[in-house]
Amino acid sequence: MPDDNEETSFNATRLEANGKKIASSTDFSGGKGMLRQLQLRAGDFPAAREYATYVRTEMGKLASNLENLSRAVQQIGMAVTKASRELAVVEKDNVRKSDAINELAVKVDQMMAKQPVADPGGGSADAAPLTPLNQPPNTEKDPPKRHVDAGHSPGG
Repeated sequence: MPDDNEETSFNATRLEANGKKIASSTDFSGGKGMLRQLQLRAGDFPAAREYATYVRTEMGKLASNLENLSRAVQQIGMAVTKASRELAVVEKDNVRKSDAINELAVKVDQMMAKQPVADPGGGSADAAPLTPLNQPPNTEKDPPKRHVDAGHSPGG
């Protein structure tokens, strides 16, 4: 711990004790090198020891966060793999259903080819004529004929 009369300040970029620069972020190439340099300089400056402890603690937190992130990425990877397998099963099922529908369509086409072709003139004489869906079927034998005067146009 620093003496009461010793001024100590540090932040992420510069470390000073009693106005003397101990270290800055540009002095060292990386975390381990920075810790080693701070440990070498720490013999004369208690603030450097504190800063080295601070850096070590922060690096531990970062390592823990990276481990948590790594586990999360691994879980996401497993979920994607599981979803991919499930999608493959669904796709296989869809292909099977599509094949079954195509086989059924071929059978229907074959059955339709065996059926006699209907008379394009409206079918056989005994077949009932088609009626629109919104009109009830005519139950009379011969529907009444509309009378049109010779001199007038219908509907006019």
